[in-house]
Amino acid sequence: MENSEKKYWMFYITTSDCAGALTSISAAFSNEGVNILTIIGHGACPDRKGVIEIGFQSETKTKDVLIRKIKRLSKAISIKEEETSMDKLAKIISRS
Repeated sequence: MENSEKKYWMFYITTSDCAGALTSISAAFSNEGVNILTIIGHGACPDRKGVIEIGFQSETKTKDVLIRKIKRLSKAISIKEEETSMDKLAKIISRS
């Protein structure tokens, strides 16, 4: 049986640098009832790609559902995940 304990996660999502990318991704979180704890976006790169870093807390099963949903988005190019801690998220929040 899978552990249903909530963990902290970071997603690093490479996207097309265009209108609506962030909205589409945040809608996936909203539809799963997951609150975003931190979000940082970088865009206007020379290759017309952006990166969205999202920190959140969820069960592993919900995190996996989010990955599948985000991968299906036309504006999402790739996604990397990392298990993290609240301390690391707090450092990210304090630097922004």
